[in-house]
Amino acid sequence: MSLVKWDFDHAHSSVDFTVRHLLVSKVRGRFTKWTGKLEIDEQDLSRSRMEVEIDVASVDTHEPQRDAHLRSGDFFEAEKHPRILFTSKRVEEKGKDHLAVTGDLTIRGATHEVVLLPGRQQQGRLKQLIDALPAFRIHGQESVMLFLG
Repeated sequence: MSLVKWDFDHAHSSVDFTVRHLLVSKVRGRFTKWTGKLEIDEQDLSRSRMEVEIDVASVDTHEPQRDAHLRSGDFFEAEKHPRILFTSKRVEEKGKDHLAVTGDLTIRGATHEVVLLPGRQQQGRLKQLIDALPAFRIHGQESVMLFLG
């Protein structure tokens, strides 16, 4: 199979997050404006890649005052750092039914390597990558979820 290119379908995809608030409750939110691309070669995973760009100003927790605070310098500093970026470095098979997507995640001008571990393979590698990508921790916060596909 050759390299297959995909753009994410916003009708069936989202970039969501969950953070703990005051150690008592969880705040859930999403970014409403983002783009992403996936290129995958099921025969040669080394040719595969994924990119996601998120518009920080689009943060939405269903509470306008909190959203404004998240955009401020206390959190994302959206005016100075308007985008969150994820660019994969490699896609690897991890065991019989799992993949690992290693890449650079840039938030507020700081880039950190993260590993996304898509869920159990159900309908081939392509299906696995465009299904939910589970949580990973950033600076001790509870989780960020990327639901792409």
